[in-house]
Amino acid sequence: MFDVVKIKGAWGLGYNFALGAGVALLLAVLLSEGLGWAADRLGLADHDSTDAPGQHSGLTIHTDHLTGCQYLSGGGSMTPRLSKDGRPICT
Repeated sequence: MFDVVKIKGAWGLGYNFALGAGVALLLAVLLSEGLGWAADRLGLADHDSTDAPGQHSGLTIHTDHLTGCQYLSGGGSMTPRLSKDGRPICT
């Protein structure tokens, strides 16, 4: 009495698109991480004075251009950068 019609087009296209986009995103992340790792190993990555030899501290130095004071950020927080004697580094 009724014919069953299989609709492949809409669901199949959306699934294939999502799968392709997911694979492309995964490849982009892997490539980005791989290039960062290679740049670090080859000494091409940016290093600053908070880094140990051959390693990154994970900190970023920010300078307040009004006061000249430096701040360190990393892990979602920010703190004044201090000299060896415990005073803020301001130029």
